[in-house]
Amino acid sequence: MSNDQIILKHYRQVAQANGLAATCTMDDPFVRESETKFIEKEIERFIAERPDQLSFKLMDVGCGNGYLLSYLTARFPTLNCVGVEFTPELLELALSRNLEQAEFLAGDCRQPDFINGQFDIVITERVVINLLVHKQQFRALENIASKVLPGGIYLMVESFREPLAELNRARSEMSLELIEQSYQNRYLSEGHIKAMRRFGLDELPVMTPSNYLSSHFYITRVFHKAIRPSGGQVKFSRCSLFFRQALPPAIGNYSPILFRLFRKSKRAQASL
Repeated sequence: MSNDQIILKHYRQVAQANGLAATCTMDDPFVRESETKFIEKEIERFIAERPDQLSFKLMDVGCGNGYLLSYLTARFPTLNCVGVEFTPELLELALSRNLEQAEFLAGDCRQPDFINGQFDIVITERVVINLLVHKQQFRALENIASKVLPGGIYLMVESFREPLAELNRARSEMSLELIEQSYQNRYLSEGHIKAMRRFGLDELPVMTPSNYLSSHFYITRVFHKAIRPSGGQVKFSRCSLFFRQALPPAIGNYSPILFRLFRKSKRAQASL
């Protein structure tokens, strides 16, 4: 089975199991909510910095069932959105939302011409990690960067290998089995981030800490797993909820999912 067939089969099953639910592609509700709030805050800041601009073009690459765009279009009336999706079954779900402010298209970000035009805001939410070939990930990031208008932003929510290694070190201390990357994922590394400058993107500080999910991952993937008795609830227990509420977020480097923000540089504008 080819890599593309692996991805398409997986997300066909995800579409069938989840439909239009927010849990589609992410069954952890706290992670999903945190990702959405990070994106919302950065878009709010971007729009506030441009009070004279009447509308903004946004692209969600790998938009899934359209959940994120349904949320953003309800929140921001000045957004004109495009969602691009590779899996036909997920695209069909997104189209069924009939969003007035959003257009949904089939596309493959590995192709330079996967979409026409450029956008003020571009988003990927656990998308590039679904490309299972290293070179294709770099190619996709370069293509995505090319679709950001000079002065525009790229909001990246992707998983990284370095914090996964830290998470597994913590699990090893508790004699827990290591967490392997899902078969349909290939996590990014800091090497990918270093390459972003070559693509005209400069990383900026984020309002929500990049490692915001770290405490949650330690609580749910290490602490809860280590203390859970045989027969105890496996996921989303009151124990996990209690400690997540009792402890501050963003402690350590235990969440593979990181929140990152890039801006298209003036160098890129000069080269256009």
